[in-house]
Amino acid sequence: MKKIKYIISFLLFVFLVGFSSIEAGELHLNKKKIYATLKENGNMDVVETWNITVEDTNTLYKTFKLDGVGFDGIFNGKVYEITSDGNKIPLEKINIEKYHVIKDSYYSLVNSKGEHEIAWGVSIDAKETKTYEISYQVKNIIHKYNDYAELYWQFIGNEFEINVDKIEGVIELPSNTYAIDQIKAWAHGQLNGIINIVSNDKIEFEVENFSKNKMLEIRLAIPRDLFPGSFKEINENNLDAVIAEETGWANEANKKREKAIIKSKMITKATETIANGLGIALIIFTSLKIIKYYDILKNNKKLKPEIKLEYFRDIPGEKSTPAEGAFMHYFDRGMLDLAMPKIISATMLNLALKKVIEFEIIEKSFGKKEVNVKITGDDKDLKADEKEVYNYITKIVKKENSFTMKDFEKYTSRYTEVFTKMVEGIKENTKREQIEKNNFDQGVRKTYYKWLTKCVISIVISIFIMIASVALISIPAKYPVFLGISSILLMITGIISGLIGNVFVGLTQKGVNEKEEWRALEKYLKDFSLLNEKEVPDLILWEKYLVFATMFGIADKVLKQIKIIYPQDTNKNAFIGTTYMNVMYHGGLNNSLIQAINNSVNISYGNVYSSGTGAGGGFSGGGGGGFGGGGGRRSLKTKKVSI
Repeated sequence: MKKIKYIISFLLFVFLVGFSSIEAGELHLNKKKIYATLKENGNMDVVETWNITVEDTNTLYKTFKLDGVGFDGIFNGKVYEITSDGNKIPLEKINIEKYHVIKDSYYSLVNSKGEHEIAWGVSIDAKETKTYEISYQVKNIIHKYNDYAELYWQFIGNEFEINVDKIEGVIELPSNTYAIDQIKAWAHGQLNGIINIVSNDKIEFEVENFSKNKMLEIRLAIPRDLFPGSFKEINENNLDAVIAEETGWANEANKKREKAIIKSKMITKATETIANGLGIALIIFTSLKIIKYYDILKNNKKLKPEIKLEYFRDIPGEKSTPAEGAFMHYFDRGMLDLAMPKIISATMLNLALKKVIEFEIIEKSFGKKEVNVKITGDDKDLKADEKEVYNYITKIVKKENSFTMKDFEKYTSRYTEVFTKMVEGIKENTKREQIEKNNFDQGVRKTYYKWLTKCVISIVISIFIMIASVALISIPAKYPVFLGISSILLMITGIISGLIGNVFVGLTQKGVNEKEEWRALEKYLKDFSLLNEKEVPDLILWEKYLVFATMFGIADKVLKQIKIIYPQDTNKNAFIGTTYMNVMYHGGLNNSLIQAINNSVNISYGNVYSSGTGAGGGFSGGGGGGFGGGGGRRSLKTKKVSI
């Protein structure tokens, strides 16, 4: 069984890797349109429209190789931005070469490499889609032989660095005075391109999924009389040689296409076979797993409280601390991490109950108040998690063995690693205490993580298989039904694994019972005024309740209950024997003390834990027109790029 598992895993890895090579580039041409107009004087006016998705880019550029023979240079280069509503905004021309061009400006000149370069500044950081128009004139590009005139031009050179989803091109002749059969057109580059003579004055070409570092070259043989003003005269007959050369390249390209088609069919068939074979293997494998896991789930039930409680008025456990209560109460909600600010605040109140610290409200200027904390005892009777808080606050102490809660914030901001050490100490000591009390089983918790890992892995692989199955259609291949079924079964396997993990959460039966008591105590504190209790707990007990209400996050609600039971005109002697509630009495039993402690702790916790990119046909593989240069981007970050 293990061997089968390893084989399936290997095949799955190979299969998924084959479909994961999706380009995550920072530059992508969605569409490039080329409109070229041939003039009677032998010049060619070109307008290119780039619809491009750009990210982390300062400058875009296009280059042309200059040889001084094939043509006489690039002139009248201009760049425009086309807005979403179709407006054409000219960019400002500068006359100096720059690696990083200023946004909304451009230059068109011979660069330091001896190439003609058109470059423009975009200064785009986050991903955006823009449309630009680049226009220029190629001077004296038409060569006139004795028997025909020739255009031989690379619109894109093999140093062009951008992939293009679709290229559409049009070449317009000076006039339509000659019959269509007197015009011949060829294209060189990717074999999936198409070129057609659509009329006696227009040629169109198209390429989809154009790859970077490939060239796109057009060659036209047209009547020489269309160019009475052309100066590139060559005194020889060359048309027959050109036709023979292009026929040879076309035949070679057709052979490559045929081989590519055969190879594509073989790959498609092999992919379908592998996909279905892998799918069948996974169906068998996952079906056996589902049966096995279902039996495990059926024979293991999540522990439930032995007694379902509606209310509970005692403090659960023996001398429980706020951290211990939080461990049980928040167990299914991330345990202590999310509740840590409440735990620290409640522990400070509990230290006041134990007369280790005391609180004082200090009147400040402009009616402001501040909470002062004074150390009044030692830690000899404290539990380990309480000692973590005690040891931390003793480090903050300033004069007269006291500090304010503002001092708490400042110290934490300065010594974040000390605060983090306290938090980790609370978590570790609380877990240890719960293990000793037989409320928590670390071994069972490891089982939970094991099943949770299986759940995540199964679901992730299932999603990858679904994506790969859909991707197969674009090859094109038949949808792999067996692989699709296996992805669903893998998803089911993951769900069952998660359900099994939920059984082995780590609480013992004793722990589950105590968790129920904590839940019922919270409900009791929320609903007390509605219960019509005959015996009202005394203030000393309410003071202890308030500690755990702070841990629950319901201190406001509990204070409202206390104010109903003990109105403001209650004799202050009733508060004798209380600790921090005696301080709160003088503030009208409002929540200012607890709120001030909570605010400082929350700010401190947040600061610590928040700091922590012919007449028509296909393209041939030949070529030799030259002059096509490169093009691409200059990053906002890089200093040098090689193209």
